[in-house]
Amino acid sequence: MEAPGLTLLDRAKTHPSGSWHAGALAYDGTTMTSYVNGVRELAGEVAFAPLKAGKISIGVRQNLVSWFKGRIRLIRISTEALPAARLLVPAERSEVG
Repeated sequence: MEAPGLTLLDRAKTHPSGSWHAGALAYDGTTMTSYVNGVRELAGEVAFAPLKAGKISIGVRQNLVSWFKGRIRLIRISTEALPAARLLVPAERSEVG
């Protein structure tokens, strides 16, 4: 039986435009957690199999709907679940501006 998906979306959690924000998605084998600017926002359990060869979309779903209307400055992918302290943060909060 395939496990249901998980949408980490809360329309009440918004972030102002006009500045950079760092979004991160972490999965530790049981729980998927989303972070914005290093702060945990949402989490939930999900069964997620390791990725194999496939496609990736940045800024739009693969069916070409829901286009992202902003800019992507940096993408970092890790093979390990990083603690919140090691997630990306916006440049104005980073020591490495």
